[in-house]
Amino acid sequence: MRLFKTLSKDTGDSSWTACNVATFGSSPHPGKETTCFCEDRPVYAPNLCADDGEDCVCSGFVTYGKKLSAAKKVLDFKGHMEAGGFAVAEVKEGTKSLTCAPDSFGGVDPTGDDKDAPRACFCDQKKKMFNKESLKSIQDLWKAKNSIA
Repeated sequence: MRLFKTLSKDTGDSSWTACNVATFGSSPHPGKETTCFCEDRPVYAPNLCADDGEDCVCSGFVTYGKKLSAAKKVLDFKGHMEAGGFAVAEVKEGTKSLTCAPDSFGGVDPTGDDKDAPRACFCDQKKKMFNKESLKSIQDLWKAKNSIA
């Protein structure tokens, strides 16, 4: 379909839109019958941006935690979050990256006793998964946990 002349319109959160020239502002084929098709918007998820020790190019929030599942498969963001602990930090304003290492996350190693576990970082470029309050709560949790240890 994309090889043909088309028009597109983001309808936002609307569950429907009219398929006519008034809605789209013009017709890709004036004077000919046209048809509209809907495409679901992809679900947003932070992306894997770096392995342990590498720079994660990001201007949002970055998580740090396990890279592999128990079956030794690379985790997606959801699996990374559920893998038993993660740290999160915000990339400082004026910079475009953060090193994927404990020093960037207040010295936190979220893998705990599993020192041989490969680690990775995910970038939440759109800042949709966290906010300043949740970031502070997670950091406070790690500070409390580290002070007990």
